[in-house]
Amino acid sequence: MEKVKSIYVLLLAVFIISCRSETESKKTTIESKTDTINKVNQHIYKNISDTTIDIRNRVFEFGSTTHLDECRFYFECDCCSGEFIFKPDYTFYYIDYCMSDLSVTRGTYHINNNYVYLSADSIRVQELYNWEQESDTSAIEYILSDSIIKPYKMQFAIHKCESNIKLIDMEDPAFVALSSDKNQDSILTILKKKGIIKRFVY
Repeated sequence: MEKVKSIYVLLLAVFIISCRSETESKKTTIESKTDTINKVNQHIYKNISDTTIDIRNRVFEFGSTTHLDECRFYFECDCCSGEFIFKPDYTFYYIDYCMSDLSVTRGTYHINNNYVYLSADSIRVQELYNWEQESDTSAIEYILSDSIIKPYKMQFAIHKCESNIKLIDMEDPAFVALSSDKNQDSILTILKKKGIIKRFVY
């Protein structure tokens, strides 16, 4: 009987130690994730300039930090890039490219203490390649469509990155945008010729 009790006590001790180890492991994992998030946020706040950075009348290329080499993008995928256009009148265009297709949304923005706040409208315009043209040469090359989407909001921290300006998404720090030398009027002219801009007039 004493031997059975000893075995029971031993098994109970092993079970308790195992539970403690699992709890401590989960705690360590949570603390590790929290530390990572805090380090990212500290990096963002540390690099925000004390001087107001003007992003109006600029074009920004956006993508992921996985395609970022220091302060420059290198894109090696078909659907991982796009552009923000910040007009002087505080409207913006968000252009998302995917192979031969593109998707555009529009909204307004405001800047406060080197943070930019974006509020998108509920319309999305898409230009999609017409695959029927592959078999019917008389078919149009692209099809325009618009749809109603749920309005979205985004917040970016603004800071310098070498000679560029970098925007970092406050909810997803892996999503960033870098200023470019592209002319926004040229891009908007192309969108107008495609008939995309007028679809936002309502």
